[in-house]
Amino acid sequence: MPFPSNLLHPPLPLNAPHTPIVPSKEWQGKSSLGAYGDFVMETDWAVGEVLAAIDHAGVSGNTLVIVTSDNGCSKAAGIPQLQAQGQTLTAAESLELEDRIGSLEVGKDGDVAVFEKHPLDSTTKCLLTIIEGEVFFDYARDSITARGGHQ
Repeated sequence: MPFPSNLLHPPLPLNAPHTPIVPSKEWQGKSSLGAYGDFVMETDWAVGEVLAAIDHAGVSGNTLVIVTSDNGCSKAAGIPQLQAQGQTLTAAESLELEDRIGSLEVGKDGDVAVFEKHPLDSTTKCLLTIIEGEVFFDYARDSITARGGHQ
């Protein structure tokens, strides 16, 4: 997928929380959670360095930084061992809301937006938005363009 040309800088893809789990030598042994914990700490540090550079450049007031991830860590992280040490796998578990949110399953709350292209592409259209189980926006139904209006 090409990077949207209207943005100034391309994304900074970090492989955390996925494999390979490879904290650099200077981060090995920093956490009490093994290599995965070390890797997460290093990733957190890297994001902090990006934010510090933005601040140092004097552009933090008009810069949007988006940090995103999918649903949790790699199985190679040793999930049972992490859980045995009291670690949760998702923010939903941390908030004790895993019965309502945190994954897409029948009976759970979930807000969804469907786009025709990458959501950060300025030319994309939101095709469908569902909030609390109700269709909030449907491009085919609600868009002026879809009803034959201005493009």
